[in-house]
Amino acid sequence: MARLSASLPWLTVRGRYLTIAASGQSLILRGLNRSGLEYSEPGDDGFLFSASLSPREFQRYALDWRCDLVRIPFNQDWALRGRGPFTGEDYLRSLDTVIRWAASHDLYTLLDLQWLQADTPYGPNRQFIAPLPNAESALLWRMLAERYQDEPAVLYDLYTEPHDCTPAQWNVCAQTLADAVWAGSPRATVFVAGTQWAYDLRGVVIEGPSIVYSTHVYRNKGSNWEEAFGARARREAVCAGEWGGEAADRSWGRRLLRSFDDWGMGWCAWSVCDWPRLVEAERTTGFGELVRGALRTG
Repeated sequence: MARLSASLPWLTVRGRYLTIAASGQSLILRGLNRSGLEYSEPGDDGFLFSASLSPREFQRYALDWRCDLVRIPFNQDWALRGRGPFTGEDYLRSLDTVIRWAASHDLYTLLDLQWLQADTPYGPNRQFIAPLPNAESALLWRMLAERYQDEPAVLYDLYTEPHDCTPAQWNVCAQTLADAVWAGSPRATVFVAGTQWAYDLRGVVIEGPSIVYSTHVYRNKGSNWEEAFGARARREAVCAGEWGGEAADRSWGRRLLRSFDDWGMGWCAWSVCDWPRLVEAERTTGFGELVRGALRTG
């Protein structure tokens, strides 16, 4: 496969910092979630068209929003078996294209295992996030890591939001998934979510060469940020893989951004195209303006 990563360097974790592997320079990645590939049923033109993904938007993320990172949720079943007339390889080529579009503008891609499948909800209101990954998840990550083993632009978010489980249960699953990634790509950096829908990092621990712990922060999850992830960020690499709100949440969002800065945390705001939206009908929302301003000021 042709190289996708353009000129982006390999990253690794040293102490509590994500760094450029070759130089040791620390960096904080900030960006956006771009959902769609986990649920958009492919039409005649395939997965990217159905999810309304285009190279132009990645240019906008880099030049207008000034992102460093785009988090891409994806669907395990579609990556392994495809959907409708399209094969798993067709779906993987769509991921390849997104990675290439992002890297052409110096954006890292954080691949996020969001949905295991798109046919049977796991709860009310058509909630498709399973409590934990399943036996196929390790096979999938090994396959993806081997596919992208020479791509420094690709980072790996093992599972989006573990829930209804203990930290010990999730640790076993997370270690299995991380080991699968490193078996396919020894230089890979993996992101490990907390429990309680990824919010709480207490008790979540795995072993390996390059690990970033990830929290998801929304207003309805409480305000015990110090206990849930802040104390962890003082000693280990931590990011907010998701956070977001609506226009009425802007004061809350400003407080959260100050905390991220105080703790040296990177982040990806949710989401360009799903509630709570950052962009709607091609216009930046009130909360989106807060996020865009934070990205543009660094």
